[in-house]
Amino acid sequence: MQPEIRRIIAVDAHRRKTGHCPVLVHSLGTGESFAITPTPDGFVDVSTGIAVRSSGERILLPEPHGSIDIRMNGDVAFDGFDHSCREAFSGRAGGGTSVTIYDGEGVDYFQYAVAADCAGGLITRVDPERSMNQRFAGKRIVITGAGRGLGFAYADRLGSEGASIVIAEIDPALGMEAVDKLTAKGIEAMFVATDVTSETSVADMARIAAKGCDGIHGLVTNAAWANNVGGRLYNEIEPDIWDRMMAVNVKGTWLAVRAVGPLMRDGGSIVTISSDCIYWGAPRLLHYATSKSAIIGMTRSLAREFGDRMIRVNCVAPGLTVGEATKDIPEQRWKDYADKQILKRKQLSDDLDGVVAFLLSEDSRFITGQTLAVDGGFALH
Repeated sequence: MQPEIRRIIAVDAHRRKTGHCPVLVHSLGTGESFAITPTPDGFVDVSTGIAVRSSGERILLPEPHGSIDIRMNGDVAFDGFDHSCREAFSGRAGGGTSVTIYDGEGVDYFQYAVAADCAGGLITRVDPERSMNQRFAGKRIVITGAGRGLGFAYADRLGSEGASIVIAEIDPALGMEAVDKLTAKGIEAMFVATDVTSETSVADMARIAAKGCDGIHGLVTNAAWANNVGGRLYNEIEPDIWDRMMAVNVKGTWLAVRAVGPLMRDGGSIVTISSDCIYWGAPRLLHYATSKSAIIGMTRSLAREFGDRMIRVNCVAPGLTVGEATKDIPEQRWKDYADKQILKRKQLSDDLDGVVAFLLSEDSRFITGQTLAVDGGFALH
């Protein structure tokens, strides 16, 4: 399928979903933006001059392009068939600014952002119902591992304050779902498939994230391996498990900073994520605690290396928090933890996202190299 046909499908799917025709479509893969001119019965792709008409479940194109069938299935899904190249496709149009198109086998995918307004070639869509606090307006922030859990909570909070969010996530389904949720709220967001253990993958992500802006403002290195990692003594941890833990949690953090750092604006901010377990020596969690301890030293060294650019580097060390990574933790563990907390209740993502936002904002402009434990007073240091 030709690229111009894919973007026409993206525009038409958004038009069918929302009832509004966008004036700009942006390819998140190539970083290119294309103008669209709405017409009474369709639209014109300005760069190619292709005039598109919609008729029922069919997109009508001039020769030699022929016609395209497209059907909306439920709230976000659609599928169809391009008669000119005899290729099936499917996709998701979440009602915000994000549209994703899959090939016939559902393996390759192409992402687009569409907008009713544009400025300087950037995708711009501001919902008047959003928070009046727009301290991150015009600022792009990359968050690794933001497809769900705490990473998504950070994305949601920062986006609600005006940030343009880049979801750097290894799981395409989670990443695209996260973008759908954010854009449905009027938050500008894009998903970039990212394996934080791969130098190439992270470098590609950073390159895509930096397109269309005058420098990345912030980075949150949230991606980590934390699910179902406990329960083994020091001599029961297999070397390959140890190596994977270090690859994701330590190397992944470093690679993200290594790739994004040179593309950041001077005066920006980096927030790394550790854990309060480093302070109290969590048993049967040696590999995880070791990886999170490494983040503290990394944060301090990075703070000194980025200081001449006035880029701050700080770390958040969350306590045991209700979420995806802790859903299988026994209730007794929660009770034991609460008994040692000063503030005796379960910790929620809402207790953390404001702290991350603070460290990315100008309110923390003279703080760097520091680690802030957010755990209700479980670990005092």
